[in-house]
Amino acid sequence: MNEKLNLMQKLNEAAKSIGAVHKDGKNSFQNYEFQSEGAIKAAVEHAIQGVGIRIIPN
Repeated sequence: MNEKLNLMQKLNEAAKSIGAVHKDGKNSFQNYEFQSEGAIKAAVEHAIQGVGIRIIPN
């Protein structure tokens, strides 16, 4: 990855690399499947680390 990209360019590259997030949850009452919060967080974390961004909560 080019280290000269600014933050917006890095976020754009990360967004392009996320792709489809697997539906790993199921609502049995209304009978539908969904992407869990954990699956979405994992996909985003993997993508942003790939472009050199790290989120550190405090």
